[in-house]
Amino acid sequence: MPYLDPATHDDRIAITVNLATLSTGAATFRPLIVGKDITLGAATTKEYTDVATAKADLTAGEINAWTLAAIIEIFGQNPRPASLLVGEWNDAGAVAIDDALDAILTDDSDFYCVLIEDRTAADHVLVSGWLDTQETAGSKFVSVLQSADADWLTASVPAGYTTIDNKERVAIVYHATDAEVRAEGWAGNRLARSPDTDSVPWNTPVDEVATFTAISITQAQKVLARANDANFALPFGTLYDAYFDLGRNLNSRPFDQVVTADWFETRLREALADLVATLSANGEKLGLNADGQNRVAGEISRVALTGVTAGHFERGQVVITAETITAADITAQEMRFTIGAQNVVGAIALDLTVNLSTTSIV
Repeated sequence: MPYLDPATHDDRIAITVNLATLSTGAATFRPLIVGKDITLGAATTKEYTDVATAKADLTAGEINAWTLAAIIEIFGQNPRPASLLVGEWNDAGAVAIDDALDAILTDDSDFYCVLIEDRTAADHVLVSGWLDTQETAGSKFVSVLQSADADWLTASVPAGYTTIDNKERVAIVYHATDAEVRAEGWAGNRLARSPDTDSVPWNTPVDEVATFTAISITQAQKVLARANDANFALPFGTLYDAYFDLGRNLNSRPFDQVVTADWFETRLREALADLVATLSANGEKLGLNADGQNRVAGEISRVALTGVTAGHFERGQVVITAETITAADITAQEMRFTIGAQNVVGAIALDLTVNLSTTSIV
């Protein structure tokens, strides 16, 4: 308030300024680590922002050695993730992993990628089913699961995985040693960069914080594993000993495209919810007319531009179309849009033809 000495009659004017409520924050795309038979105390989940707290919790008996190893591997990536979530799973008490995930979701829904300690096909199928259930309900999650089944290196997908062979929300990491946290390091590395600023490819080198057992496979096995959509780490070039390839889900789709779709939907939903709620709070309607369409299109454009800047979409290749308002739309109080956008596709293979000659070629 302005200083009122010496005295004036300005105090006849009373003004109250109310600031808008701050946003609760956008959803994050951080990993969830689900450890077997850990007890986090009164809650089902716990957020970690550093390794020191996790080490203390291991000493206190709240987490197990595998969970600590996963936390260390994820926080050891560059850039370092800001946080991750750990959830309980009473496996010894015969709690199914999908039921454990339900309880975790109830306690804290701010996660994106599910990483579980178990390496068996049966539990991986349950996780995939849980992801499907959540997607049907409107919530989008993904999972990176690790398997040591040598059948990934043969001509067909392992028998235990045939029912989820075409799943968009699951990526498999083949690694011969179950106890090692290969999948966790890969997922943590990719999710360390926010999709708000970077659309990262999932074929990538990964920082090896722990000492990993190198997998030994033949050239033929490598070709078959790729055909089965199994991701695995091998040396690449002269700089990297652990480069993950192909970076795809079980439906042969680059995993970054799944993240892009989920990011776009999430940010659109948040932006449009804020628009409608803010107008309503201010006593305004979102008019079911050209003005209202322009307001919505503006929010869509803003999110799409963020996607272009981050590398999700090709520049100039986002088209926003407001559909003609019909009598049925007016009755339903519904505004319809169609959005088209071209993904930026990352190259993972290079094919060069070099013609050498003993005579001049120019």
